[in-house]
Formats: sequence, structure tokens, C-alpha cells
Amino acid sequence: MWSEKIVILCLLALVLYILFLSWSFVPVMNNRFLVGPVVFPPCGFKMTTGLPCISCYMTRSFALMVRGRILEAIRLQPMGALLFSLVALSVPALFLALIRRESVWPILETWPWKRFILFLVLGALASWGYTILMEVNGWNP
Repeated sequence: MWSEKIVILCLLALVLYILFLSWSFVPVMNNRFLVGPVVFPPCGFKMTTGLPCISCYMTRSFALMVRGRILEAIRLQPMGALLFSLVALSVPALFLALIRRESVWPILETWPWKRFILFLVLGALASWGYTILMEVNGWNP
């Protein structure tokens, strides 16, 4: 039981860290992000091919979502907005799992993981197609 609580606590810490990082990203010019003194360079895949990679604009989408700019985040990177929502919704779920007396493993074992992962993969590919179409049509966020 304690090992389960430690895993849940570590997951909760990771999720809160992701949310904190999302808040700390500050957009600057030329599609870069500033975190403290560090400026992230543009995507290497995009610089090489001229097209966005599967995760292009996801960081900015997270940064927009954490600031409540939901429609902008969806327009920019739909999968980023969805993943942020899953991360944010996991906070109360992890807190509940942490305070439960019973194990959460039976609940997790009955979850339709294959369908969930297939949904995420297809969503990521559809979102990637969307960002490529937007780039090809001259939309540059």
C-alpha cells in the first residue's frame, strides 16, 4: 500500500511540475520561449524540413492553456490543449487516489487502456496533420 502511495505522490509531483513549467514559459519573438535566462531554440525538425513536427506548438499550447486562453491553445495545437486538460484533470484524481484507503490498481486494471492509447495516437496524428495544413496554407503562429 505504501509503495502505491509513493508512486501516486511521485506522479502528482511530476504533474504539478509540468503545470508549473507551463506557467513559467513566456513567449518571446520568433516562436521561442523564455524560461528564466534560457531561450529555447526553434524546432530542429521544422528548421530542417520547413514543416512542424508532431509536437510543434505544444509548449505554447500548454502555456496558453495554463493562462486560460483555451481557444487560442486549441487553434494553435489541438493535441496540446487536450494533453494539458488530461494533465490538469489528473491533479484532483491523483489527490483522491492519495487519500483513498483502498488500492486504486483494481480501477486502473479495468480501464480500457488500448482504446485510450489508440485515441491519443490518432489524435496526435490528426493534430499533426492540422498543424502541417496550417503551415502549408501560410498560417504562422
